[in-house]
Formats: sequence, structure tokens, C-alpha cells
Amino acid sequence: NGTDDTPFSLSALVKPEDTTQFIPMARYGGSGSREFLFYSATTGGLKLYLCNSADTNRVTVTMDATLNLDEWQHIAFTYAGAGPNSANSFANAQNGVAIYLNGKSVAATASNVSYAGMSATAATTTIGKQGSNYSKGHIRDVKLFNKELSASEVNTLCLSGQLPEPFADSTVLAQQCRDWHHHETCSHSATSKLALLTEK
Repeated sequence: NGTDDTPFSLSALVKPEDTTQFIPMARYGGSGSREFLFYSATTGGLKLYLCNSADTNRVTVTMDATLNLDEWQHIAFTYAGAGPNSANSFANAQNGVAIYLNGKSVAATASNVSYAGMSATAATTTIGKQGSNYSKGHIRDVKLFNKELSASEVNTLCLSGQLPEPFADSTVLAQQCRDWHHHETCSHSATSKLALLTEK
């Protein structure tokens, strides 16, 4: 919003065939157009970057658990936001991040390198890829929320795939990427768009 990071959350179903560079979602282009990156590290644990446009100042949160290969799993992260008008300062932004696996919050390791907020860039939001790195596996039912979901809301998404009112599909990005596999790309400009869910 120009001053603070505003809250947001992500939910998806994934079935990785290889957890090396498995990328559920990214808004992370070349230098100068980076905002966030949600992917699995080489160890198979999901990792979230929040960063400035050059990725020189960053929050990194890595879950201690690992994704299972060739199994459908529900994943999510929530971010409470940070900044001078938020409950979390930028210096403590990592405290507002939670990563979920199959509806339950999982332990994670966090770091903060001079973080001062995400930059608003022209980067494309992508599903299943970042740059020339493509995921191996399936990604479906990707939902992006404009709020920090509660633990019970994440659990509801895990169990039923949707939340009741007062959430509604945004008219801007109302379609979901139903099933991404291997070298496909799902982005804001693609035919299959991610679901952006807003609170009424």
C-alpha cells in the first residue's frame, strides 16, 4: 500500500514428483522485479521469500517438515503484513508468517536481512515456474487471499477446498488454475488464471 506490507495468504494442492525447485507460486522476475517466492528447497521443505525488488533485503521462512513425493498435499502460507502501521514492524515481519501442511501449522526457521517491505513491481505472478526453473509435478486449486487467514480457515480449505461467505471471487482474476503439470505456465496473462479471493 506504499507504506506497509498488507496481509495476504496462499492455498494450493500439490503433488510434487521432484522437490528440487518445486514452485507453487512466485512473483519473482529478474533483478528489479522481485516481490515473493514460495518454493521447496533442495531438502523438500517449503520456503517463502518476501523481498525488495532486487532481493537484497529479505525475509526467509523455511518449514522444517518436507513434502512427500507423488502424494497430494494441501499447502498454505499466511502473512500478517508488516510496517510502521502494522502490529509487526519490518524488523519482525518473519513473526507474521506461518506455513501450513495438510491443514496444520508446521515448525519453521526464519531469518530477516534488513527487510524493509516488499516492492510493488511489474513482475508476473507465476504458478509452477520461476524464470527458467520449472516444477515437476501437479499444482491445482491455487487461491490467493487479500488477508491473513486464520488457522481454522486454512484447515477448512484443506478439508473442503473453499471458504464460506463472506469471501467472493474477485472479478479481476476469477478463474482458478485447475491443474498445472510439468512445463505449463499459469500466470495473470494466461488463459487459466489464479483465484484471487477478497473479503466482502
